[in-house]
Amino acid sequence: SLMRVSSDPTIEVIVVDNASTDGSFEMVREKFPQVTLIENARRLCPLPGLGLRVGRDQSPTQWGILGYAMMCCRTVRHMMAMLIKYHRIAASMAEFYFREERELAYLEVRPPRALHEALVPVIEEHFSSVLSGVKLLTGRADIRPAELRLSYAKPDYARLYGEVFGCPVHFSRPS
Repeated sequence: SLMRVSSDPTIEVIVVDNASTDGSFEMVREKFPQVTLIENARRLCPLPGLGLRVGRDQSPTQWGILGYAMMCCRTVRHMMAMLIKYHRIAASMAEFYFREERELAYLEVRPPRALHEALVPVIEEHFSSVLSGVKLLTGRADIRPAELRLSYAKPDYARLYGEVFGCPVHFSRPS
């Protein structure tokens, strides 16, 4: 898809590189000189919990057509079905999985490939933006998950998770 849009002068393509070592940065710079490359995005914006803050503060309308479609849903269940089915059109860097058991609903966010240093901010942004969308759809600013389980180490700014999600947060690896 990069090749299709790279020849259109009205479209600016920005590639974020977090100090990758696989040669992808050099390949993009060489083959697509018109692409703007941002090296080491985390160094450029060192704000702790950036993914949490972005997701918490964004509106579903910032997801483009998917966000507008989700806001037309009548229920959270329908919103989640829409998200699962069409999240790729919003350039999602992770896959969403949703299931219901008894009175609980489970949302899993799983990247389809290794994201390395980008894993934590991507997961943070996905969970916090979905929560923001649910709050907007339901009109309930007080809605909270029962708990959040994450597959990475507890970051230094873990208290921000409590502020954003308002629930117990469990990190599966020690700090």
